[in-house]
Amino acid sequence: MAPLMLGLALLAAVTLMLQRREREQRLHAASGVEVTLNQEAQEVRELFEAGDVREAWLRADQLVRDAEALAAATVSREWAYADLRGRAHLLRAEAALELGGGAVRAEMDFMAALHFLRDTENSVFAPRARLGAARARLLQGDAKTAEAKLTDLLAKNPNYGAAYVWRAWARRALEDARGAGQDEEMARKFGFP
Repeated sequence: MAPLMLGLALLAAVTLMLQRREREQRLHAASGVEVTLNQEAQEVRELFEAGDVREAWLRADQLVRDAEALAAATVSREWAYADLRGRAHLLRAEAALELGGGAVRAEMDFMAALHFLRDTENSVFAPRARLGAARARLLQGDAKTAEAKLTDLLAKNPNYGAAYVWRAWARRALEDARGAGQDEEMARKFGFP
């Protein structure tokens, strides 16, 4: 009986060791994929800034799918790779707006970005996602909601000059010339024409 117990204990130990090794290999592989996806995100940003918006959107779309697949394949927690997933949605949404269509889809991506970036409020990406969601609302003709979103954004980020520009446009659409003029003045203080 003792040899049987010893054999079972040995088998359990070997099984645990193999499971641990497999998990470590998966994590190592996922780490490499994350680095690659972060590099891809930077390349998408560079394409966007260079004016190749269509290619940026196509690559951002693939980046979203790859980031979601990475999170699904490595762990079962919802917040796996949240920053990467949030940035991927943000890039795809910004490119969609620049292409001149898909404001509803872009807003969904901006909201997905905010969903993933909510635990990283201090990052530069969350305010960009909030600004994008407001821009999408304005492009859909909902100036009132856009103005409210921008007011909330500026309450949290009073030095975000681009938000003053967009809130001025929202206020002009709402026929609030005085408020729009104040926002334009603030935007000029931050270097916007």
